[in-house]
Amino acid sequence: MNIPQISVIVPVYNVEKYLVQCIESILNQTYKDFELLLIDDGSEDHSGNICDYYSTIDCRVKVFHKKNGGVSSARNMGIKYARGEWVCFVDSDDWIDKDAFGYIAEQWEETDFLQFGYRRVDVDVFEYSFLPNEILRFSNQAYCTQKIYHSAICGYLLKLSIIKEHKINFPTHIKYGEDQDFILKVLMCSSEIVVLDRHFYNYRDRKNSAMHAPNSMLMGKDHLLVIEDLLLFMDHHGINITPLYLSLFSAFVMSFFWITVRSVRNIIEVEYIKRVYGDFLKTTKLYRFSPIYFRLFNSYFFIFSYYAYVKLKNLK
Repeated sequence: MNIPQISVIVPVYNVEKYLVQCIESILNQTYKDFELLLIDDGSEDHSGNICDYYSTIDCRVKVFHKKNGGVSSARNMGIKYARGEWVCFVDSDDWIDKDAFGYIAEQWEETDFLQFGYRRVDVDVFEYSFLPNEILRFSNQAYCTQKIYHSAICGYLLKLSIIKEHKINFPTHIKYGEDQDFILKVLMCSSEIVVLDRHFYNYRDRKNSAMHAPNSMLMGKDHLLVIEDLLLFMDHHGINITPLYLSLFSAFVMSFFWITVRSVRNIIEVEYIKRVYGDFLKTTKLYRFSPIYFRLFNSYFFIFSYYAYVKLKNLK
């Protein structure tokens, strides 16, 4: 059996309205050497039947049906069964331009991590992610100093061998930010990064999707968990990317501040913050990496603790 160059992973859940456009956009690529893995995550509409139909008319389509477990578990199943050299994730209500893989294939020599642009598509509005005027190549250190990274999983082609070698998966316990967690881990383990000068991915911004009505407290907690998980990953693998480490620490402090200010009226939430803070200091080597940042963070937490104490004391 021939090994395909690209494994395209599409998690599917109750998207019968959009699924055909998504699948057709992949199967109609001018570049043909790929496999399409459709992971039906327990759909309750006709999405599963649509997936099965395409597997009967195109041998490149592989369908897996599973009990509903969320988009991260569906993507992880796709990674498990993927066979290509590269992996690309497409959401089942989105679509890609037909020349995407053909153009990308011309640029993937001597690289591990390839980024291209996406369009955010609404009924009347198109918004575009950042693109350079020319194709750029970076080491992972240099890439982290640029402001060109985007956290959505759409718009990347990644080396499957890196993902499997380092056992990188999407975190199933995080609802918001799982894309960022996954992408940055792959980035940390990649040596050569290429940023293309074209938009290929069309991201459908549905107003009735869960992301349009997020639980702000849950988002804040998940953001902390993502950053903590990334710092743990860096420590465990001995990864020393100073710009990324400082950026993650800064993001942790900002998220910590945001969520603590919002949670001071709830003693349970305050206890959660204290636990996260303690775990963060235990599991990261911030005190060795940067004593100044460590002292600043400790000072911040002392101020927060006093602020929370005063607020809680005055609760009626």
